[in-house]
Amino acid sequence: MSIRSSVLFLSQRIPTTKEQQNLRECGLGFKKVSIASNATPQEVLDLLQTAFPKLHQSGGFEYLKADSSKRLYAIPLPEGGYTGQNLKGYGIQGKIYLRPIQADLDKEKSQVDHQSDDEILQECRSCHQMIPQTRLREHILHCGYNESDEVLEVSSNCPIISDEVLEVDPLREAANGDGDTRPAVRSNHQQLQAASTTAATSSDDVLRAEPRSTASAPSDGSTGRSGVHRDGNTTQLGSRQQSGASATAATCRYITDYMDIIEPDSADLSDEELQFVMQESLNDLDRESDTTACEARLQEKLGVFCEVREEDGVDLIIRRKRVVKDASSSIADPGFSFYRTPIIHFAGENAIDMGGPKREFFALLMKELPSLGIVEGKLGKLYFAHDISLMEKGCYRLAGQMVAWSVLHGGQGFPAIHPALFSLMTGGSPSPEGFQIEDITDFDVASNLNMINSINTSEDIAGVVATVGDWAANNGCNNIYSMTADQTKDVVKQLLRQHMYYRCTSEIQQFQMGLDSVNGLWKSVMSDPPAYRPLFTSCNSQLTFSTMKRLFRYDRSPAGHRSYEGEEDTIYCWEAFLQSCEANSTETDEQGPLGLKEVLQFCTGADAIPPMGFAKQIDIGFFPIKEGTKPFPRVHTCNLELHLPRGMDEKKDFTNLMVESIKCSPGFGKI
Repeated sequence: MSIRSSVLFLSQRIPTTKEQQNLRECGLGFKKVSIASNATPQEVLDLLQTAFPKLHQSGGFEYLKADSSKRLYAIPLPEGGYTGQNLKGYGIQGKIYLRPIQADLDKEKSQVDHQSDDEILQECRSCHQMIPQTRLREHILHCGYNESDEVLEVSSNCPIISDEVLEVDPLREAANGDGDTRPAVRSNHQQLQAASTTAATSSDDVLRAEPRSTASAPSDGSTGRSGVHRDGNTTQLGSRQQSGASATAATCRYITDYMDIIEPDSADLSDEELQFVMQESLNDLDRESDTTACEARLQEKLGVFCEVREEDGVDLIIRRKRVVKDASSSIADPGFSFYRTPIIHFAGENAIDMGGPKREFFALLMKELPSLGIVEGKLGKLYFAHDISLMEKGCYRLAGQMVAWSVLHGGQGFPAIHPALFSLMTGGSPSPEGFQIEDITDFDVASNLNMINSINTSEDIAGVVATVGDWAANNGCNNIYSMTADQTKDVVKQLLRQHMYYRCTSEIQQFQMGLDSVNGLWKSVMSDPPAYRPLFTSCNSQLTFSTMKRLFRYDRSPAGHRSYEGEEDTIYCWEAFLQSCEANSTETDEQGPLGLKEVLQFCTGADAIPPMGFAKQIDIGFFPIKEGTKPFPRVHTCNLELHLPRGMDEKKDFTNLMVESIKCSPGFGKI
């Protein structure tokens, strides 16, 4: 079992890219630590303190994990500390963070600890410091260690791989006695040059790490050496052909943490098929990496964007059925400032806004924003309506201000714009599928486009042009009169872009001006459109059972307590209820089905995870059921707390109770 750890100072969120770089420079960046399943708590502690010697200064530390919104939460520490088996049993693998408890650690830059994220450490036998393996030879030259004739042995069945994102090259023949074929792997971002390794003639042979040569690998690869070129420097992998033995420098991490390299079996897969499968797997890894990188950039940019918020609050009275109208009236008041924290009072409801009413207000505002009449289209694929009257009233600018206002105060964006339209708005090109005729809600426009799209032969053109030719020309597509049958698809694409983008560019520009009027949000969007895409499109907004489960944590009685089993029954019913919501199978005799968005809004006031995430995980507590009462759940959206009745063991009864609670709770204190 392996974990990747980093030490950070008091923080509630994962470190930014710059902070991670600073941590690496002072020896506190991510490092891979291998922990045996049978390791004792003291052995686990020793391994971590060996990897991070500065932890000795901490006066104790705690383990943290990051949730889906990139916020950190502490992992409860078992009595006596974690054993290797505990870590495996609790699922605490992968990436964890360590946070000092009593004292900050020394942030002085360390010359010996500065290393890449996953580099393997070795102990210097002279000074007993943990040194990155790629710098060990350089270190011992200055340390004075007498290397003698010892060599590092590495099992031949452990493939070695660069520490960067992986890309599989076409299969290459390894230079061994068996003529064995092995896949060669290279770094996608650092362009690993021709990194082939040699295999031993039997499974009992070992690879011996030779001293690293200082010569650069020849461009033609004729000597059998390979080099990793990184920032102008060359690190030799030392793949050297020898008679009777194979050798390589063990300078990179093992690929087995990320993918299984299997030897091709001609009876099962051809080389081409195996190559295709491996490439597809790596493409998935690249896509996931790109998504994670965009999320991290968005978190960092929004953190800067939200720094202008003012502590002074402004009280707003809002009617739930007139959210947009009441918000517009408040914005129009003299002295209103988007930067002051809104304190929401829903009319007729008794609630003190400590965060929950504000989240619900912005969720409702974004949901009702189309009621201004500024957009048309289908859910998730909206485009701007062409309406001169609304533009002259400044409605598009007002909508942009409301979106930026929501983002500024921790609400969601407006993830409803057509993805192809967002690409055009940000200066890009729409995806290959782009706009579709079915995206258009105007019946006449859709009919005309379908007529053009139905052309198959040159004989069909004359009738279609006679019917819709003038309409197409009036919309800027004059080439309809000279088009051929094989050009009809291009004409349809031009008319789609005209209807959904070009004809309403003035409205779009006014919307962008509204965004920019609140701390320059649109300028920030244009600086990194891929990162901001989730604020305006529904690309990654789907809630799932797994996502929901990670948002919650249970505040349980100690094991063995008389309440423990009753809480376990309720947790079982709760998680089964979430699964039913994901499948839309919660319909009861009195109420229709629930979705996960409604459950999230019931618990937090927001129907989607905000771009900046929630302040913490949602705590689930338990209360006893009083005889003769209906144990409705209790929610505190400000504190992010949900209290469930202890001891409910029937899924159907629990589901009916939750559906009634959520469907029949129109506001705070009204259930």
